[in-house]
Amino acid sequence: MTIKTPKHPDVTVKVLHLGNDNAAIVIECLRAMKNAGIAHELPQFAKDIAKAASGQLIDCIQEWFNVE
Repeated sequence: MTIKTPKHPDVTVKVLHLGNDNAAIVIECLRAMKNAGIAHELPQFAKDIAKAASGQLIDCIQEWFNVE
């Protein structure tokens, strides 16, 4: 398994404790984007997570941020 550097390696989202609560996971990502000053990338982020298959949300988010 190859680990890729996320698009924003300086941003960490703490979402693993949220389990399968996709709404809470996305909210944490949006909060992190706002705090990091990258809210302008929200449209692309939304497109990317919308394409994620069921159960693949965390994998998609890992392409954007560090995930804990």
